[in-house]
Amino acid sequence: MLLRLLLGVLCVLSATIAEAQLSAARPVPGWKQPKSQAFFLDNRLFVVLEAAERDAVLQLPRFSGVVRKAGWMADGAGELSVQPEPGYWSVKLSSVPAAGEKPVLVLELDQPVQLFDAERATTAQADGTVLLKARDAIVHGKNLRYEPQPHKNTVGYWSVAEDWAEWLLSTGGGEYSVEILQGCGRGHGGSRVQLQVQDQSLEFVVRETGHFQNFVWRALGQVKLAAGESQRLSLRCLQKPGGAVM
Repeated sequence: MLLRLLLGVLCVLSATIAEAQLSAARPVPGWKQPKSQAFFLDNRLFVVLEAAERDAVLQLPRFSGVVRKAGWMADGAGELSVQPEPGYWSVKLSSVPAAGEKPVLVLELDQPVQLFDAERATTAQADGTVLLKARDAIVHGKNLRYEPQPHKNTVGYWSVAEDWAEWLLSTGGGEYSVEILQGCGRGHGGSRVQLQVQDQSLEFVVRETGHFQNFVWRALGQVKLAAGESQRLSLRCLQKPGGAVM
C-alpha cells in the first residue's frame, strides 16, 4: 500500500447565469462572518455582503479547495485575488460593483464547496493508497498556511522552523511506502524534516528544486501502521539552514 503526501481552464460566468445559480444555492452551514450571508452550489461560493467599500479587506474562513477564480457577480465589476493567512483567507476589494448593483462575491473552487474541517480525516482510496492533500493540512505556528492559488496549491510560508503541519487519516492497517511531493526555492534546500505517524518516524533532507512550486516526488521509506480512525501524521522541522524549510 502507498501513503502519499502532497505539498503541492477558467470558467467565465456571466452575471445572468450567476444570479440564477445564486437563487438555487443553499446556505453554507456554520457561516459566522458578520454582515454577510454565504451560499453554495456545486463548486461556487456566493458571499452576499450588506455593503462593499473599495479597498476594504474581507475575511473569509478557510475552505478545502483551490480558488480558480474570484470576482463580483455583477458584469464588469472586476476580478479579485484571495490571499491566504494561517487561519483564514482575505480578499482585498480592489474593485466594487457599480452603485445599485448587489455586492455578491463569487469564488469558483476546483471541487464542491466545503469549509475546512480540522476534524475530518482522509480515508484510503480503493487501492489502499492514502493521499494526504495540502488543502487538508492542519497548520500550527506563525506563518505556515495552505495556499489555494491554482499555481501553488501547497502548504507554504514555512519560514519559521517551529511551525509544523499535521493531517488526520484513517487506515485499515498494514505496511505503507511513504512518498512526499515537495518543492524548494533556490538557496533554501538542506532542511532536516521529520515525518511522524503513530510511534514511527522518518527523516529526510529537503531537496532544492529551483522554485517553491517546482514539485518532485520523494520516496521516504516505509511504516507499518495499526488500523485506526483519525490517526495523526505530522511534519516538523528539525533543522533549517536557509530562509525557508521548503
